[in-house]
Amino acid sequence: MGIAEKQKAVDEFCKELEKYRTICLADMRHLKAAQFKELRDKIKSVARVLVLRKNIVRRAIAKKFGEDSELLRLLDDPKLMPVIVLSNESSFKIKKLLESSRVEIFAKPGDMVEEDIIISPGPTNLTAGPIISELAKFNIKTKVEGGKITITNEVKLLKAGDQITPEISELLKKLDIKAKRITLQLLASLEDRKFFDLREVVVSETYYMGELQRGFREAIYLSLCLDYVTRENVGMLLRKYHLLSFNFALRASIISPETVRNLLFMGFSHMLALAYKLSLVRPDAISSELKEMLIELRLKELFGG
Repeated sequence: MGIAEKQKAVDEFCKELEKYRTICLADMRHLKAAQFKELRDKIKSVARVLVLRKNIVRRAIAKKFGEDSELLRLLDDPKLMPVIVLSNESSFKIKKLLESSRVEIFAKPGDMVEEDIIISPGPTNLTAGPIISELAKFNIKTKVEGGKITITNEVKLLKAGDQITPEISELLKKLDIKAKRITLQLLASLEDRKFFDLREVVVSETYYMGELQRGFREAIYLSLCLDYVTRENVGMLLRKYHLLSFNFALRASIISPETVRNLLFMGFSHMLALAYKLSLVRPDAISSELKEMLIELRLKELFGG
């Protein structure tokens, strides 16, 4: 590409940038052509995806947003295969859409498993042969039906967080199980000229709902510790101080409609404990009725009931 052609490509790209409020820089180095096309088709209703030479992108970004644009720093990565995503939607919506549009691929040795891999019972396209012993190594039981292998039991091959070994990688390919899901990796964006680093951003409703619930629980706990009254915690604070006042009343032997039953029970228990100790020293000092009661309680302790 000659100098004139490069300048023309830069100018045309700059004109495209003017049409959109959100400009995202993405990396497609882990995607094959077919996978990239599939992802591009999934988001084409909300975004335009452009694959351009890195030097064209660099010159256009510098021309449009200045030499100090933070996007230029990300373009310095020699392994980066840049993709530009243009849209009038927010970059976070685009990231969420890409996350929900992941494509499945075969896992390679060294990959981490994102979720449990379960081998379910059922027929396969595998022909009977040495594969039977390979499956048996992983406690996968089989039988042969019509010359094809059928799996007869369910096995958890890997749990989330486990690493794929070369042997398991080959086995999953033979079973046609694509255990890895990938997408176009958004690195950063300029949204209304405001820079966002998207590399560590998690766009998950489940994740953020969990974080909101955790934050709410911690805020409630803190407000209870500080006795800070809110509409959300007033019921819990009333129960807290009702219990504290009730326990204080019992310890101070303060009689009220709420405590009288507990106080009578406590007094009765203390009386029985004292009577038992007295019976050990002076059996004649307690009444026959009280003796029978102590004997009955002792029998219940020994034999239940």
